[in-house]
Amino acid sequence: MARISSAPHRAAAQQERGASTHSLWRTGVIALPAAGAANLLVRAIGVRVFSVSPDFKPLQVGPVIFFTLVGIVGAVTVFAVVARLTRRPVGVYRALALAVLALSFLPDLSLLSIPPSAEGQMAGMAATGPEVAILLLMHVVTAGVCVGLLTPPAWPHAGGIKPVH
Repeated sequence: MARISSAPHRAAAQQERGASTHSLWRTGVIALPAAGAANLLVRAIGVRVFSVSPDFKPLQVGPVIFFTLVGIVGAVTVFAVVARLTRRPVGVYRALALAVLALSFLPDLSLLSIPPSAEGQMAGMAATGPEVAILLLMHVVTAGVCVGLLTPPAWPHAGGIKPVH
């Protein structure tokens, strides 16, 4: 009786899972200036168009860069874990990224509940609708860059991962 080889299926799954840790972190290094520049552009346009107060801490340059970095490190780390633990990490990661993106909106939306007269640690944290919209757009930009670079749809096998050379 002829035996059907599952080697092509194993190879496809391995290709999808097979990005080395080194290439994943290299992708993260590429993502940082891409998402950072895009978020700084969103910030610059948003601050100008909506006359955002310079006292609004979340849209100052330092926090924008810091939280973009945190998002990228988190995204690459999660992808590395998902790739290690699942057979088809691309679909799992994309679904997880969408869920985490939705959850990441909650802290920014909560800024709308801070009174403008807040003092202490909350001073400079009260937000208007446009300010929160700018923050949410920056979350979408960072997620889009990370998901796009970690799981590009143009690669074979439904977005399989190939090492960056």
